Amino acid sequence: MFGGPAGTATFNLADWGEVSGTPDQKGNELFGFAPILSKEDESTFTLTGAAGDGPNFTQATITGGTLLLDAATLTMASGADPLLNDTGGILQVRGNSSILGHLTNHGTITLQDGIADDILTVSGNYRAGSRLLVDVDLSANTADRLVVTGDATGRTDLEVVAQGSGQSTDTNANGQWDTGEGILVVEVQGQSPADAFVLVDTVTANGFTYNLYYDSATGNWYLSSLDFVTLPDGRVVDALLVSPKSPLYRSLYVNMRGLTRVAGLFDRIRGRLWRTGGVESGAGANFVVADNLALSAGNGLWIDLDASRADLDPKTRYAGTAFTVDRDTTKLEIGYDHLLWRGAHGGLVGGISAHYGEVNADIKSVLGKGSIDTEGYGFGLTGT
Repeated sequence: MFGGPAGTATFNLADWGEVSGTPDQKGNELFGFAPILSKEDESTFTLTGAAGDGPNFTQATITGGTLLLDAATLTMASGADPLLNDTGGILQVRGNSSILGHLTNHGTITLQDGIADDILTVSGNYRAGSRLLVDVDLSANTADRLVVTGDATGRTDLEVVAQGSGQSTDTNANGQWDTGEGILVVEVQGQSPADAFVLVDTVTANGFTYNLYYDSATGNWYLSSLDFVTLPDGRVVDALLVSPKSPLYRSLYVNMRGLTRVAGLFDRIRGRLWRTGGVESGAGANFVVADNLALSAGNGLWIDLDASRADLDPKTRYAGTAFTVDRDTTKLEIGYDHLLWRGAHGGLVGGISAHYGEVNADIKSVLGKGSIDTEGYGFGLTGT
């Protein structure tokens, strides 16, 4: 029995037969006269030792605290009941650890230690109604892993702590799922239902969203940036799962570009009245209509107010995701153009301008919907 007050202790399975039953300094009581393991209370107990080092346990239960397998192999006797991680118990794994026998998990199994390289191998069947916690390195496409050589039944909620920057798991870039693509987190060599493992929260990083994908051909479970998506027309296709924010990022660029563009000289003077002749007012004032680039002599102060609405439905998908944009744009520009030089075959016009604008966009995609409200202002110098 491993129990007592909160504390920690480490025990090598190779020393099992030497346990005297005397409480250690942390308050854990170790009884090794019979091959029975019982972890109780709120303490943390660490087991080390390779296969063959320890006894074949006839019974093993975790009803409280944490039992940590530190690169250890825990062996259940032939015909023994499964190792029971009961409600309130925590089975923690570090390194490459194994359970030679069946495992029933009603508590929590955690492989999380900040490094995505831990493996728990269950050489038997796995039955659960519980939680599995793993680390995932999205930059290296690696993860902690649960390996079950037998069957997996029940339901396990998978909780992920992600590290690194996200990237597409579609390694051959063909836009569809292929066996072996993705980040392997659970390997079941026997039988398991399609809902044996459920991702609690989707993982999002660097513009990509990862869901849990069950490969029925191999019995493995992967984190994948590809999933089945139902399009508005009802078709179900493989689609790259980008972050729900990605269409917003794409539209933000378009919004900002619309606010920073300066109208060309052709647009600024076409069809406008320019005052010439130096007459301030009265019947003698002379105005001419500027036609394209046929400039009149003199200077020009101009004001331009633009308002537009665009409903966009791109025929191509951005990052694998179809989206629509409804955009309203309002922009006010004021400027002054001056004819600096004029020759027989052309001239040079210099100008200064200021502008202020707003763009409001509503974006919808299969991943969700959102809106962007953008405003911008600036100054510009032109020469034509």
